[in-house]
Amino acid sequence: MRKAAPTPTKISYRWDLVEDRLSWEPGAAGFLGIPSITPLRRADAYTRRLTADGTPLAQAILFSNGTDDGFGVPYRAIYGFTRPDGTLLWLEDTGRWFAGRNGRPARAQGILRKAVEAPSQQATRHDADVMTALTRDIDRLRQHGQAAALFAFAPVEPNAEAGADELRALRSVARMGDTMGLVGHMAILLARSCPPDRAAEAGERIAAHLARETGQSMRHATVKLPHEASHALVALQKAERRLMGPRDERDPLSRALHALNTRTLVMARQPIVAAGTRAPIFFEALARLNERHNALESMEDLIAALDAHGSITLLDHRMLSLAIDALDAEPTLHLSINVAPRSLANADWFRYAEVRLSRRPDLARRIIFEITEQADLAVLTHVRARLLALRQWGAKIAIDDFGMGRTSLRHLAASHIDMIKIAGPFVQNCGHAIEDRRFVGAMIDLAHQLDMTIVAEWVEDEAVARFLEERGVDFMQGRLFGAPVVAKTQTRVRATERRSRLG
Repeated sequence: MRKAAPTPTKISYRWDLVEDRLSWEPGAAGFLGIPSITPLRRADAYTRRLTADGTPLAQAILFSNGTDDGFGVPYRAIYGFTRPDGTLLWLEDTGRWFAGRNGRPARAQGILRKAVEAPSQQATRHDADVMTALTRDIDRLRQHGQAAALFAFAPVEPNAEAGADELRALRSVARMGDTMGLVGHMAILLARSCPPDRAAEAGERIAAHLARETGQSMRHATVKLPHEASHALVALQKAERRLMGPRDERDPLSRALHALNTRTLVMARQPIVAAGTRAPIFFEALARLNERHNALESMEDLIAALDAHGSITLLDHRMLSLAIDALDAEPTLHLSINVAPRSLANADWFRYAEVRLSRRPDLARRIIFEITEQADLAVLTHVRARLLALRQWGAKIAIDDFGMGRTSLRHLAASHIDMIKIAGPFVQNCGHAIEDRRFVGAMIDLAHQLDMTIVAEWVEDEAVARFLEERGVDFMQGRLFGAPVVAKTQTRVRATERRSRLG
């Protein structure tokens, strides 16, 4: 009789905040104790099941005051998940969010763990109460078919946030039954008695009142309910996007295609250092935009748009071209580069790689192709011959974000994988999570038994770096060792050390 698969002790997810889409690791339904994960493919459906006690997820991610400088912003939330039978599962949610075009959260990557106990009532309760009240009131409006308006306000001054002054000014104009509060950098007002055709006028009037009361100009945004949003989370997301204002009218796909056709798409390099010496051994090639005064911008939301459209191969082709040109110009440079399984299966991409690498072992042996572990293993099996060809030319193959899926190391060994990169959320939590330290340590040991090298991502503090070195990790990458930069020349690495590390 076949044994049932054990219930996982943690589960990973990816959240596309722009599309409100959640992608769960296999086994998520069993972890959460629900029949199927399908109903929770959208974030609004998931957040409806969450309690307000502790730190709410929306507060931790959507309305964080952190700034993504290319590495993402860490977050941590503790909340209760309501199961179909009414019982609560207390969860600890940790990860990192990445900014979109307007600097606000566009993508999140995290891990859920079962919390030891329910959170205590703490300072975050006020924010949680605001979110709870909004959710309750908007749900009631929808159920009764009533219209209302959600207004959001923030000072025009860069990086300024709404605070007590704005809240006091809102109270002076609010009517009985209205809901107001501070959510992240915004002051919000849910006006129940505001008809949709008067919402724009009312928003202008309230913003002018706040400006007079606080002495500073105010940005404002309006969301008509329930026509434009049927849930508090969706309404707040739309309000924030409108409040920030679009920096570019083109949608992410159009911007991505435009960047590919211009010189605004550049290759940044982030150092990957040797454990122990901390010397940079190779660099990861990362796609960045360079549209505004040489300030680099992450392409997280643009890459997601290309992938959803089926055009990710265009980006992979361009990045391969930039990487090979850099390798040709700099004989001591070693690079790793991301490639989607869809690109590996694409005849044009593979033919281009063959033309430029098959007869240039001096270039091929200095490149590592990174494939995300979220990829469908059936696809990897389909392109195994091409993986072997890349290795025969001299290149190495790595699996990125290892641990975020359900791939076994032994399966990867059979697929001729040379290197694995431990997913950042596990490394990020090594500083305080004993379970993650054990998981990372076991992964390092097994990888070495299978003659694979291992890279730890998202290394941000010295304590985590020392732990990784003590457990025998080969390489480390993260904020502690340097940000992605665009440069004509890179730090020279001792050739003898690189040969001993990369083989």
